[in-house]
Amino acid sequence: MPKKTETLELRLPYDTKQAFMARCRAAGRSASEELRGFIAGYGEERAAQKRARDRKRLALRISLVVGALAAATAVAEPALARASVSANFAAIDANHDGQISFAEFARSAKPEVALDIGPGVALSPDLQARVLRESFDRIDADRNGEINLAEFRRYATR
Repeated sequence: MPKKTETLELRLPYDTKQAFMARCRAAGRSASEELRGFIAGYGEERAAQKRARDRKRLALRISLVVGALAAATAVAEPALARASVSANFAAIDANHDGQISFAEFARSAKPEVALDIGPGVALSPDLQARVLRESFDRIDADRNGEINLAEFRRYATR
């Protein structure tokens, strides 16, 4: 292990230092070991927080892409917009029962392609499933586990 050459001066009230030193002794570790561990953990914690923020941003981007795909052909003319949303709905509703199940929704969504994250690069299955579920639930206004045309239209035209 390389020799540590950097120092850090820290000013504490005497009682705080004594309490810290007593806890270190009780744990069988030196004060330096405890502080190095805290500093190393701080960097790891910040990295974990950044990964969590990145996952939330990705989920939002995928949700926006799903909404944009649903409304992609909608234009200013209301009749055309309704027809386009209906056509998109019909294309996703594979069994033509008038409802989009989560399985139909998941088959129609291609977040890797829509986000252009590169060939051979894919979202982890867990992250993809979570993002798809959040997007589906956002559209499924009545929370019955299926998206009807009215819910799809409301989401696609907002």
